[in-house]
Amino acid sequence: MSSPDRTGSLAVYRQIFRIRLAGGLQYRVAALAGLATQFAWGFMKLLMYRAFLEANPAAFPMTPAAIAAYVWLQQGLLMLLFPWFLDHQIFAGIRSGQLAVELLRPWDLYTSWFVANIGRRLAATVLRALPLFAVAVCLPPGWRLGPPVSAVAGLSFAFSLILTLLLVTAFTMFVYIASLRALSPLGARTLLLGFSDFLTGGIIPIPFMSPGLQRLLGLTPFASMQDVPLRLWSGDIPLAEIPVTLARQAFWLVVLVALGWLWMRRALRAIVLQGG
Repeated sequence: MSSPDRTGSLAVYRQIFRIRLAGGLQYRVAALAGLATQFAWGFMKLLMYRAFLEANPAAFPMTPAAIAAYVWLQQGLLMLLFPWFLDHQIFAGIRSGQLAVELLRPWDLYTSWFVANIGRRLAATVLRALPLFAVAVCLPPGWRLGPPVSAVAGLSFAFSLILTLLLVTAFTMFVYIASLRALSPLGARTLLLGFSDFLTGGIIPIPFMSPGLQRLLGLTPFASMQDVPLRLWSGDIPLAEIPVTLARQAFWLVVLVALGWLWMRRALRAIVLQGG
């Protein structure tokens, strides 16, 4: 079965985005409950990095202020930056056969899933980030989330964060597409997301990795994901490297979107619908 050869209008995709954004904003209690966990993880990570710093200050690749900003921005923007935050409605539609209805609608399936994911990520981020940042900026020096080191850093962070959101969404699209040909999405999720948490800087920032691994990651889209905006905020990425860093993010975004869109078109040519 193949989808209709109609791409849909911008207004349609804008409406899909608004519906998913509004739906995600309803889960206020769940978001507030998750804040306690994120504060706990944030403080544990800062305690760990503080122990490393005191053990060998010369080997610590980031300043205490930079690592504090990295940790709190990462916790506040968790649902925006991490690939494993997936849309389970898409998986449910694939398993139930509801996908057949989506294929009859006058829009591009890849684009509709893409904008729906962005809306869901933004909703979850707004609910969690604002209260977390409000507390993090009031912590003692060395523990607090400070302001961007400069206006250039702040603007670069904002632009990079947009690219990161799009890039992470484009990467997760591969998980959904792989699930079109499987009875269960578990295999695709495990394969594509199991290692991404580490490679994107989710467990430790990329500067803490070995020089060889850093160079290797620089040749992949993973280094252009969450690690980049978090380090731009604190000035850990030098000013002279910002244009190249942002250009690399944009390059990988184009590549992943193009590959994902082509893969989906090919997958839909011979899809087997589940659910009856």
